[in-house]
Amino acid sequence: MTWTLPKALRIFLKNDKSLFADISKLIFKLINKFYNLAACKSITTACSLCYQSYGDLLRHNSHFHGLFLEGGFDKEGDFVFIPIHDTAKLTQSFRQMVVSYFYDKGLITKSFAQNLLSWKNSGFSIKNSFRIYGSEQKKMESIGQYLTRSPISLQKVEYIKTKGKALLHTKYNEYFKENLKLLKAEKFISLLVQHIPPARLHYIRYYGLYSSRSRGKWKDMPYVLRLAPEVWNQKHSVKIDNADYDDNIVSSKDKRSAWARLIKKVYEVDPLICPKCQSEMCVMSVITDKVQVMRILRHLFKIGRAPPGVDLADLECTG
Repeated sequence: MTWTLPKALRIFLKNDKSLFADISKLIFKLINKFYNLAACKSITTACSLCYQSYGDLLRHNSHFHGLFLEGGFDKEGDFVFIPIHDTAKLTQSFRQMVVSYFYDKGLITKSFAQNLLSWKNSGFSIKNSFRIYGSEQKKMESIGQYLTRSPISLQKVEYIKTKGKALLHTKYNEYFKENLKLLKAEKFISLLVQHIPPARLHYIRYYGLYSSRSRGKWKDMPYVLRLAPEVWNQKHSVKIDNADYDDNIVSSKDKRSAWARLIKKVYEVDPLICPKCQSEMCVMSVITDKVQVMRILRHLFKIGRAPPGVDLADLECTG
């Protein structure tokens, strides 16, 4: 996920490079609170956040990249899957938290804070780019390299010794309306050094189960230990026995908490409560046979009611 701040606030992070640490904490706090509300209980999640102060051609562009666990573990060690799809409301919460943070620190006035909260195009954004599965090791490595990359690639810099200037190459940039930028050597160096973090201050931060304190306790968490990277297990001389774990064995209670609770949270309707007698229902089977599914859909079509997400016209065309 990519978290972006408006230009009006980026200048503060440019002049005070320690502010990013507090913003990172706010991001994790927001995600953790969202997960706990969605799960209706306290769960332990994890994320790694990387602050990047640079954009194309070394221009200052404060933003955050994060890798987030989609859900977390409850006190019993069961994993609660909570996918994030629509980030609109999450962005509004992020906006309010950040503006309140800058106001509480005395960096902005009350009137300016109100303006930031009233802008239609606020400049705050959260982009949920894509999902990475645990088996996609190459993609994980590629994303890790992207998050930890330097402000500029040496392959995109050409030093013109006779003129004492540096030529920067990039893709066509909408902001600069160009794909080349010629800078004096001194100017190039000044733009580059502004992205160097202060001493003993790391731009990459880990929270929840990914924090160094939590990783030291993984050995006492068998439900986490069995999912730990092989490299970590080898480093700590840990042998995992997955014989006691069967991912296909899920109790009816866990099934209900995994999907029915989320449907109730989003649509405010409990799918396991009978709409006629209000009694609690249970899942008897899951129908995947195409013929049987079409028979049920045709019956719903006859009585004039289509299931969610199915257009009656399309159903009529299929037979």
